[in-house]
Amino acid sequence: MYKNTIHYGSLFNKQQLLFNFTNKVSGSGTRLVSDDYYDHGWIIISDIPDAYSAAIVQEQFINSIDISKLPMQARFASRIQLAKADKIPVCDDIVATSFQVLHFDMGIPLVESENQMYITHVGLYLPPTTDHEITASTRIVELAGLLNTPNINPNLLENNLVEYVKNHGDGWENNNTLRLACFARFLDAALGTRELAAEIDKTVGQFFNTDKRLSGEEAYSQESLFYGNRGINIKAIERQIKLKPGQLLVIDNSRVIHGRIGQRKAKEVYNFMFGVQSISHDDIRALRRYTCNLISSYPSVASK
Repeated sequence: MYKNTIHYGSLFNKQQLLFNFTNKVSGSGTRLVSDDYYDHGWIIISDIPDAYSAAIVQEQFINSIDISKLPMQARFASRIQLAKADKIPVCDDIVATSFQVLHFDMGIPLVESENQMYITHVGLYLPPTTDHEITASTRIVELAGLLNTPNINPNLLENNLVEYVKNHGDGWENNNTLRLACFARFLDAALGTRELAAEIDKTVGQFFNTDKRLSGEEAYSQESLFYGNRGINIKAIERQIKLKPGQLLVIDNSRVIHGRIGQRKAKEVYNFMFGVQSISHDDIRALRRYTCNLISSYPSVASK
């Protein structure tokens, strides 16, 4: 699994990218991929004994996905590898918060540029040795059909995204990564509004909060209002998952966004990220077009 047979104990929990140490998942074994994953973009796998096993399970799972059913999987399948494996949360800001906005992990690149990383899959794993009560739930929302209304044009969404991200992509002073992580910012861009255009440097735990920090439920209400103003009843369509010890939640980072409600203990869960170290301009265009088509072209209960 790992180059030079590096033991996972020396590889995990370094808060660094692992592309130079891990192999492509295409060289791993196989396991069953249920229809639920193809339909919904996420799956829970139970009875995993440790973090090393969780990493192997994810490699085998990703390697076993039928690429004929998922266009983005087909494009990236031969290049996917383990990119990060860390216990989270670790940052003081994230440990303290009881809310995380719906987001793409590590953001997605939306404007053609060089050396853009893309995280294809995310895994959240709660070790079976966990002996405290879990108070946080992972929020997940499937993107298919989220904006499926007659007046939504995916080409217009894409054009709006490019214009917005060129000027207001995630970053900091004098640096634009040409990526977006927060999905509310993605909608702000795609729908041609500019409500969150200045929020280029917020973490996923800071959106819809104030300087005094709102409670999780208050911030959640503010986020829900943002979506409601755009015709989406986010509370009606999101799932809230409270992992049990030994469970692994695998998420397709191109089809599903996720967040959190409730507070986690520091380093409570493992966060695995799988992806491609550097994608091409063609990849970025394809990913951007796919996402715009996905949110606008499928039947959904999103606006009911």
